[in-house]
Amino acid sequence: MWLFNNKVFITLGGDVNYGSESSANNNKFSQGNVDIGYVVNKDKSLKLKLSYKTDFNELQSVWENKGGIGINYGKDFGKFIKNN
Repeated sequence: MWLFNNKVFITLGGDVNYGSESSANNNKFSQGNVDIGYVVNKDKSLKLKLSYKTDFNELQSVWENKGGIGINYGKDFGKFIKNN
């Protein structure tokens, strides 16, 4: 979802934990995954991003909350296959 003249984006989501005996009796769906980003320049190649995620730790059989910040840079180079 884009807000404020396509300068701020928000992504909401979740994960499903399958195939684990340690999680068989626990809730397998994690909620609360959120990414919030800000576009720094006009061509949207430079972005600042905050993220929060709930993830299942298989070794300890517990849900963990993880947060982070980042700077993303991307460039579109065109197509892999050239059309004649």
